[in-house]
Amino acid sequence: MSSNRVRISDVESIMNFALRSRFPPPLAWPAPLTNPSYLEVEINQAMNKLIFSLTLNLRANAASTVAYLDWVPSYFRSSSNRQVLHELPEEDADASWRLACRCWASTRPSTSQCCELRFRSSEGQQSWALSALEAETFRTLVDHRRNHNLRPLTQ
Repeated sequence: MSSNRVRISDVESIMNFALRSRFPPPLAWPAPLTNPSYLEVEINQAMNKLIFSLTLNLRANAASTVAYLDWVPSYFRSSSNRQVLHELPEEDADASWRLACRCWASTRPSTSQCCELRFRSSEGQQSWALSALEAETFRTLVDHRRNHNLRPLTQ
């Protein structure tokens, strides 16, 4: 009678193996080693560039910031100030870092050469091409015209 019984530990180990082989564990994106860390997202458009420069303070209790610059050729420039500085909430700073890590981890080639992500640290600078979808996701996080959780900083 005991030969027909199945031990729970046998079934548990088989189920754990099946689950782990089909569903990999979620990836953890550790905070950057250098603090602050600098990310730049550059989006090239027809006659201008949108540049978002992020200063991420993920390990410290200091605020993260994003500077927006709408660059245009000199013959189109006016006297209006096109550079804006905002404070980035902690959850948006974390989301920006996780998105940057996902972009770095993707091994697929980008279909668009119009968008670029740069990471600057004390060791140097690295650049990656972004897809249009990744660039739009970054814009929803860091563009003050799309994300209304950003607070303007006085200079």
